[in-house]
Formats: sequence, structure tokens, C-alpha cells
Amino acid sequence: MTIEEFAAGPAQSGILMDREVVSLFLHFTVNPKPRVDFIDRPRCCLRGKECSINRFQQVESRWGYSGTSDRIRFSVNKRIFVVGFGLYGSIHGPTDYQVNIQIIHTDSNTVLGQNDTGFSCDGSASTFRVMFKEPVEVLPNVNYTACATLKVPTRLRTAA
Repeated sequence: MTIEEFAAGPAQSGILMDREVVSLFLHFTVNPKPRVDFIDRPRCCLRGKECSINRFQQVESRWGYSGTSDRIRFSVNKRIFVVGFGLYGSIHGPTDYQVNIQIIHTDSNTVLGQNDTGFSCDGSASTFRVMFKEPVEVLPNVNYTACATLKVPTRLRTAA
């Protein structure tokens, strides 16, 4: 849920007490994130086994970003649904990012799923979940491209 969705819905619904609304607005907007009395992981209603595929076997303690999209081409040997990506952030402290994620049918260049969203990293070398609004169906023996375009704070930009 984005801060705009929260402001337009739950924040005005009367379900939450005023202090809970303030606490959640702070959770949406500041770093490091304050503790909230709610589960802060997105709900998922998919059934089946979740698998996580790692592009890198190890993480180096360096990171640079020049404003271009990160892309990787892939194919699968059975039908799957992609629910999101695990993205890295800066290891130089907590940072908020805006990101556009896409799954593209490579041969036709058709965007099958995309989401403009955000995520917060805590300065660790962990990956951070960035989810599609709906799972994206990926069929066997077809080439796809996973694409992530981050809007990076100016202080973290590096030359390509």
C-alpha cells in the first residue's frame, strides 16, 4: 500500500485511532522506520510454493547506480507466477527508493506486468521485496525480461 492509498482509505475510515494513523504515516515517510504495532509485510494470497532465485552468489560491499534500468533475460521450464523482485539498496544507511518493475515478453517487447512503487532499505546487504500488484504469469520455453528502474537519491548516484 502506498502512502496515498493509506491516506485516501484507512487513515480516514475511523477504524484506526489518531495515534495509530500518525504512527503509520511516520512509518511511511521517515528513515529509519519506527516500530509499528502492525505487521509491516504485504499480505499474499497465493497458494503454492514460493521460490526465490538469486542472480548473484555473493554480495560485494559496493554499489553504484547511473539511472539506467537493470534487466535480466530469463526463461522457465514450467508455468510459474512472478509476484515480485528482491532488490538491493545502498549499504550506506537507510534509504527510500521509488522503482518501476516490469516483466516483459522479450520477443514482442510487450509489458505483461508492471508496478510503480517504492521500498525502503535499511543499509544492509539484504534484498528487499518489491511486489507486483497482481502475479505475472510466465510460460515455459518463452523468453522474458525482468526489469527494474530505480529513482535513486542524488547523493547515491555514480557515473556509469
